[in-house]
Amino acid sequence: MGEADRREACHKLEKEASVGTEKRVSLGVVVCAIIMGILGIYGLGYGMVMINWAALSPEFYVLGLITLAQGVLSLAATYGLMKLMRWGRIVTICVNLLRTLFLLIFTRQVYSGAALAVEITISLMIVAYMLLPKVRSTFSP
Repeated sequence: MGEADRREACHKLEKEASVGTEKRVSLGVVVCAIIMGILGIYGLGYGMVMINWAALSPEFYVLGLITLAQGVLSLAATYGLMKLMRWGRIVTICVNLLRTLFLLIFTRQVYSGAALAVEITISLMIVAYMLLPKVRSTFSP
């Protein structure tokens, strides 16, 4: 058996060994990615509106920048989740924890109690899901 034949046989064995080892995106991760995508689009739009309102109050500019950054990070997390990249899971956890803090600190006066509770619950449920061992192993290298 020549060197070329040996290489070809090794390549064939490697291909066969890797069949079926590809990770699949679970339904829970897809749902989280969809929610993060919606939050990202909402954050971009609402952030731009708030920046335009900066003439009314300088606070709107700061809150607009924060909301805009949250939107960009949410869209990045969406991509990372769908590609099963480890950083996508980490960004998702961080964005949702920061979003919860932001909602508690800055928007209590704007939202009614029920709407605030629903948004915080969704964010914390995403964090809890991302911390499950099964989900964590999906994103491990």
